Amino acid sequence: MRLGGSARYLVEVHSKAQLEKAIIWAKSKGIKALVIGLGSNTIFQDDGFDGLVCLNKILGINIISEDSKSVILEVGAGEVWDDFVEYSTKLNLSGIEALSLIPGTVGAAPVQNIGAYGQEVSRTVLSVSAYDSKAEKFVKLSAKDLAFGYRTSKLKTPLEKRHLYIYTVTFKLSKSFALERPFYDSLEDFFTKSNQHSPNPANIRKAVISIR
Repeated sequence: MRLGGSARYLVEVHSKAQLEKAIIWAKSKGIKALVIGLGSNTIFQDDGFDGLVCLNKILGINIISEDSKSVILEVGAGEVWDDFVEYSTKLNLSGIEALSLIPGTVGAAPVQNIGAYGQEVSRTVLSVSAYDSKAEKFVKLSAKDLAFGYRTSKLKTPLEKRHLYIYTVTFKLSKSFALERPFYDSLEDFFTKSNQHSPNPANIRKAVISIR
């Protein structure tokens, strides 16, 4: 948003080890730590942030396993969300194609439980790996642990209560088209006007980008 003052300290983290080190350092100094991706949902006050801001730059998209119906992928929290959506549609995988062009990073997606046009990220998230500053260890939280709700999750907490810092998210995406018809009105209208009769992840992505 390019609003607000400066951070007292700022660091980029490129691995889970660097993330842990940064959080422990902030704790040892008695200051708050805030981990952000692209900052698209963050507005700082004019007097800045009197603590440590960690820019999550943990990258990587790895296929963990697959079968005839689905693919399981582990994705770095610092990956740009829309880049991951594009990657998935190029593999003809379904589950997040309608979430195209939503700003932010992969690590932010489950926090807010982002959703659009009949899809929610919670339907594809298997687990989240994070550093727990309370327990001072790395943890893995299942989708059930995350208590997903409409545009919320267990991860969405006030800064003073925050203690889970995501470094990877594991997704399960479908090899068959997962978006049910009828689509949202704007999507149906797009396909009707463009005379397309066989929707797939790639052309749903194109439609959503065009509408947005």
